[in-house]
Amino acid sequence: MPILTRNITVDVDQDDPDTLVVRAVMKDHRHDIALHYWVSLPSFAIGRATLEMCDTPLPQCRELCPAAQQLVGIKVQRGFNRKIRELYAGERGCVNLVHLLTVSAPLAINAARFVLRHPKVVTGEGPDPLQGMCFAYSKKG
Repeated sequence: MPILTRNITVDVDQDDPDTLVVRAVMKDHRHDIALHYWVSLPSFAIGRATLEMCDTPLPQCRELCPAAQQLVGIKVQRGFNRKIRELYAGERGCVNLVHLLTVSAPLAINAARFVLRHPKVVTGEGPDPLQGMCFAYSKKG
């Protein structure tokens, strides 16, 4: 029997034509954490964020919930993971929050590919808003 089983679920929905909402939930026998953040397109800037800690190992873990506001203005792009670690690693935050963010952010980029499929991108007449986001969307890919 395992000592710990953890489930992480990430859902990305389109909140409106220019916004994705990312929902990342972590559940195990000691944690029930839900992070929601709204990503503006095509800038990939986080416009709003909420963090709920329904079940935590210690009551003071919940004091971190307001810190989700520090995500506002950060862009899901190169350097995102570094910025997340600067904000939430060690005594400043929570390893589980860092993990939820680093796991969920790439899905916002993946989902944006479907949302931003403008006809000019499909025909090659216009720039791809994901250009440079990763190797596949680089000039080399």
